[in-house]
Amino acid sequence: MVRMKHLMTANAALNGPTCLKQLIDRVKVAPGEIQIRISQEGIAESLNIRADRIAPDALTIMAPFQLRRRGVEAKMVLGSEVPFHTDPVLARNILKARAWFIRLKNGTTYEEIANLEKVSPQRVRMLIDMAFLSPKLIESIALGRQPLDLTTEWFWSHRLPALWEEQERLFKAV
Repeated sequence: MVRMKHLMTANAALNGPTCLKQLIDRVKVAPGEIQIRISQEGIAESLNIRADRIAPDALTIMAPFQLRRRGVEAKMVLGSEVPFHTDPVLARNILKARAWFIRLKNGTTYEEIANLEKVSPQRVRMLIDMAFLSPKLIESIALGRQPLDLTTEWFWSHRLPALWEEQERLFKAV
């Protein structure tokens, strides 16, 4: 019965609202690395053991990370290897831009495309540059290895250079 009481106490401590505050002594974020120092007293109390039974060197966790940005969103990806992730919005907009360019070549106006797609003519004009991305950038986007700053939002406020070499230099993709 006493053992069950200790387990219930430990469970309440681990799941309570002050759990992290009690367990984490310090968090240090440096470029490319996060370090978390666990409170020896806090973890001992949560586990219902004496603090001197916990090895001090086991209380520090260090992990490399990279910050991945997608427009206004930022993710902290732990580990030295960042998983590749295709940006579905960017890929979809590139496909749309290519289809829109074909329509423009065939005589359809920006306004007609906008009406068909139920978007503003301004959106069509802003995204049409995506139809002219370099093959190397297209490949990196398809593989999910595009530069972090190459997002759909980028096209709203920038003009894409006409030359592929300039595009690649701009995004440092190759």
